[in-house]
Amino acid sequence: KEARYWNNLAASGLAVQRSAEAAEAAQKATEIDPGYAMAWENLGFARRDLRQPEAAVAAFAALALLPPLTASPRRSWAACLLELGRYAAAIEKARDALRSDPHAPDALSTLGLALMQQGKDDDARSALKQSLEINPENPAAAISYGRLLLRQPEGREIGLRWLRRATSIVPRSAPAWRILAEALLRADLNEEAAAAIDRAAKLAPEDPAIAALRTRIGGSTGDALLPAAMPGLDDLVVSVSTSAPAASPAKAPTPAKAAGQGDGPVFDLSVLKIGE
Repeated sequence: KEARYWNNLAASGLAVQRSAEAAEAAQKATEIDPGYAMAWENLGFARRDLRQPEAAVAAFAALALLPPLTASPRRSWAACLLELGRYAAAIEKARDALRSDPHAPDALSTLGLALMQQGKDDDARSALKQSLEINPENPAAAISYGRLLLRQPEGREIGLRWLRRATSIVPRSAPAWRILAEALLRADLNEEAAAAIDRAAKLAPEDPAIAALRTRIGGSTGDALLPAAMPGLDDLVVSVSTSAPAASPAKAPTPAKAAGQGDGPVFDLSVLKIGE
């Protein structure tokens, strides 16, 4: 019946990628003490990691009603809103996060993706460029930035370079290889495109979009092979950001923190004596 213990159990679960257990423990902590901000924050992180953006957003909204902590979950809140297609709200939360930390690459990436989905290419390109300057290993930002550059004739080579880089960051991501293949076909680089399609097909043999590219590789090329719209959020936010679960290497444990030390599991380090 001690909320602090449940919260710390949740934080421990988050630190070792046991998100389902973390969510259960954090939920228990919020039920015992609905005003416990740390528990709501950990619940939001757990729901985020479980790919439950609606539940994560609800947890972060509950957190926002409580006295503020130094630590800010706004970057994760913004990313979940982005995944839900709530672009204006995602932009607002990302900018809130950037006001407290102007150099947060995740917030810049989320901001760029949301602006891109709203068709604000110049602002999106600026945000994504800043994100990649700080952290060039973000595959979603690399793909988005590459696709934006490809919209301009003079940006072709650099755009393709960023799409290639994304496949080196997440070599087991079929969407990353497929998006690269589409861009290569449009650029009439058919030999390299065929190799990229083969890689994508090995990773996702049942993907109809990849199968369609394989049947077209011997036919016409050009704009007809590349959708006019930007790739969907499933490509940029979900599928590209992680490898296929069955083949993913083990993730390094998320650094733990006490309240006020950034975006991650929140441990309650207040003294609690046995029997208190």
